Amino acid sequence: MKVTRTRVSSMVATLALSWHIASIAQDETDGPSLRIMFPRDEVILETGKIDLLCVADASIAAGDEAPLPMVDGTPGAWAPLPWETVARPVLLSRLALAPGAHEIRVGAARLRVYVAPEDSSEDRPEGWPTLRDHSVGEPGWKDCTICHDESAEDGDIAMPLPETPSACLVCHPREDVELTHFHPADPLSACQTCHAVHGATEDSLRSGAITELCSGCHE
Repeated sequence: MKVTRTRVSSMVATLALSWHIASIAQDETDGPSLRIMFPRDEVILETGKIDLLCVADASIAAGDEAPLPMVDGTPGAWAPLPWETVARPVLLSRLALAPGAHEIRVGAARLRVYVAPEDSSEDRPEGWPTLRDHSVGEPGWKDCTICHDESAEDGDIAMPLPETPSACLVCHPREDVELTHFHPADPLSACQTCHAVHGATEDSLRSGAITELCSGCHE
């Protein structure tokens, strides 16, 4: 069979493209991985100012370079948290997204969001719920220290989980909690059991349906 120069060039180009695609796939799956903690996938955002929160695996926590966040194919950057630096494994990128659809990638992790435009008549992704923002502070980017205590740890600033209910009672008085939930406050002290504190698609930042949440304690 006669092999022309054009055919050889085409074969080389095909092999090069296949190698490139394989390299991308390997970079995304074999490198250090991050779990996107917030926001969730396939939601409608009320504001384009959003905190992308990720949790790194052990290799990144030990000092490996984390993959940069990518928004619609454009690399972004990891930002210091409001109090100087933060000990891994938490990573934050403060995004300013224009109205419309966006794809966010961090290593192998991927999610899609849609920023609602001011014109409410524009078509939105069917079946995507609206992500309700936690009303603490201004909409969008948050001051993490409102709910999180900062503490020194090996020269950096660590970000422990909020201590509930004390962190929540700063804005939500105990009496209001009991009246709103029709329930004594003490058994509800672990607020994060039923509420997604960064934002949720359910009313009142619930992490699920009321019947499902209540059935965790009540038959």
